[in-house]
Amino acid sequence: MNQYKLSDIATQIAVHSFLKEEWHDEIAQAKEYVYKTVDIIGTNNSALRNPLNLDEDVFYFRDREYPLTGQEMISGDYLLFKYIGHNGDMFINECISIDELEDEITGGGGITNTFTTFQIPIVMGKVRHYTITFINGIDGQEYNFVKGIHDALPEWDYENEQPGEVFFEISKVKIHWLNS
Repeated sequence: MNQYKLSDIATQIAVHSFLKEEWHDEIAQAKEYVYKTVDIIGTNNSALRNPLNLDEDVFYFRDREYPLTGQEMISGDYLLFKYIGHNGDMFINECISIDELEDEITGGGGITNTFTTFQIPIVMGKVRHYTITFINGIDGQEYNFVKGIHDALPEWDYENEQPGEVFFEISKVKIHWLNS
């Protein structure tokens, strides 16, 4: 199993999520944000867990009391960065195989979940790009998944006091790896 320096992983996360462009000052700020926020989960990374998020009596995500430095080594050939923007949850999960990584991305808590903002797979230390397709349970057609459109919550129907019309029911989600 390989190990990767957190600062190298954090740089890739910053460029492929929060920034989408490489600007040195902004990358440095995004990395600092990752160091103080990220919780790193996995058997081989237990020393990197945020102890504040281990308390079973606390039901919300907490930033680290002491930020990571970036010099820490993360173990794992298959890592998944996951960010939940509406409440700031940020994780790097160690997966044991490419199949587990794919299941995390395509599962119910994956990228098609309304509340999941980013899911960035890191395979052998490098970001791996992908697209998602799904079958729409309403019309039976296959679609390329577009974040913010296909996973959007329906608008509220104030007249009838209920959720509005749903246009997509996401099922049979598939991941398609792009050449990196």
